[in-house]
Amino acid sequence: MSDADGCKSRQQRFVDLMSGQRTGVGACLLRGLAGAGACGYRGIIGLRNAGYRVHLLPARRLGRPVVSVGNITVGGTGKTVLVAEVARWLIDAGCRPAVLMRGYKGNDSPVGSDEAALLRRQFPGVAVEADPDRVAGGRRLLAADAPPDCFILDDGFQHRRLHRDLDVVALDATFDLGGPLARMLPRGLLREPVKSIGRADAVVITRADQAPPEMLERLADLVRRVAPSLPIAQCRHAPTGVDMDGQSQPLATLAGRRYLAFCGIGNPAAFAATVKRLPGECVDFVAFDDHHAYADDELNALAARAARVGADLLLTTTKDRVKITAAPMPLAALQVGIAWIGDGESLREAVLRVAGAVK
Repeated sequence: MSDADGCKSRQQRFVDLMSGQRTGVGACLLRGLAGAGACGYRGIIGLRNAGYRVHLLPARRLGRPVVSVGNITVGGTGKTVLVAEVARWLIDAGCRPAVLMRGYKGNDSPVGSDEAALLRRQFPGVAVEADPDRVAGGRRLLAADAPPDCFILDDGFQHRRLHRDLDVVALDATFDLGGPLARMLPRGLLREPVKSIGRADAVVITRADQAPPEMLERLADLVRRVAPSLPIAQCRHAPTGVDMDGQSQPLATLAGRRYLAFCGIGNPAAFAATVKRLPGECVDFVAFDDHHAYADDELNALAARAARVGADLLLTTTKDRVKITAAPMPLAALQVGIAWIGDGESLREAVLRVAGAVK
């Protein structure tokens, strides 16, 4: 479950293999096979993108403004927090947004998709439709009694079948787009070539506080080479409080506590880095696979492990918390929001302009 056990999540084992940390003949053969697969995948993606570019493949319209928030990599870029920020902007401006998402691994959990459950909890009045066919999902919502007046397309950069009016791409500052994992799947973590960023309308560099200035500058330079005029905003994921027993508490609640932190997200290292800066003391950390559905025996094992290291609290993400109905010991979820570094106002205005909330 964690590095401390000598046992890692599948994502981390994949990263170790493709980054070259795993050595030996077997690892080299696997990387060679993955490289061959990546060539084929790149070709398929190139043909698909060309089909949309020349309109051989049509993009369907819903008759309402659509703001897409997506990325070009697998793994967590902090996209869900950015989707929540966009939803908040639209709600505050008097709009009635709805969120369209794929609902990844929704059948593995009693609450369905973890991202969908989280957004429904954060925004009770916002319709969240989890359906791999985002066009069909949008049409269902438009046929409802109180249809939305705009849509947020979650993880939508590759879902080109649905027309969007604003394409926002999130880039994780902790992921090196010039590094060994900046290759196409399955040889690396790229869903599309870096040049695809050029079709975006705006870029948001997330977790900018967790990367050194020189890495941020390299990332911004790479974006400028692909799209010189593309607006670039930076943000950090700022802890705002903790959810304990369904009640929001200040971060100071963690002071004096010893906790075992755990998560099942795309970028567990980013959560671990955030936890280290919290009040109290993180005495252990456990990483599960992304979208992990927690079984009772796993939660009991976490509680037993917490007891061994002297922890009196389990700490996880809000995305993981929505999938846990009962815990064998006190459980808190870290609440996180977007804090803009520099100019986030331009992006907010672009979102509201597309939605018709400002002229």
